[in-house]
Amino acid sequence: MLLHKFYFIAFFVGFVALPSIKSQNIEDNYQYISSLDAQMKRKLIANELIFDAQDKYLMVNYGNKPTFIVVFEVGSWQPIMTFRLSDWVEFTGAYVDAETNQLYVKESRYSSDYYRLDIKTGTTEVIACGLTPKGCMVIEPKQSQRWGYSSDNGILAIIDKKNPREVKIYSSK
Repeated sequence: MLLHKFYFIAFFVGFVALPSIKSQNIEDNYQYISSLDAQMKRKLIANELIFDAQDKYLMVNYGNKPTFIVVFEVGSWQPIMTFRLSDWVEFTGAYVDAETNQLYVKESRYSSDYYRLDIKTGTTEVIACGLTPKGCMVIEPKQSQRWGYSSDNGILAIIDKKNPREVKIYSSK
């Protein structure tokens, strides 16, 4: 009987109390700035988001087959480029090359090829992994990144759970 009480308490803390603690942490440490507008005709669900290493861009992945990647400028939060890719892509292993402002995204989960997306010109091409700045990397599969922090933790971006078409931006207090 004592063991059943322990499991109940562990369940309560793990599934009921911890999510509320996490949401209080956001409200206590961050203030709401704005919601992102992808400015697309169709209102697609946001799947993933990532900041680049220099915190110049926030990339959000919308829809699937086709996938739309919208690049937002950090600070102004305006979309500066939208890419339409025929495949469903994930941001696992995606990165921006700081020197060329090109975004590299794996073509598909099991492919070794990458999309090279030029943020300045909007051009898209498929290249072999050996031609990317980081070369062929072994990438561990992971869950979709539905929230992310800037490198200094000053900005928090979250795909809203109640409305997954909306990405909310918070700033540290």
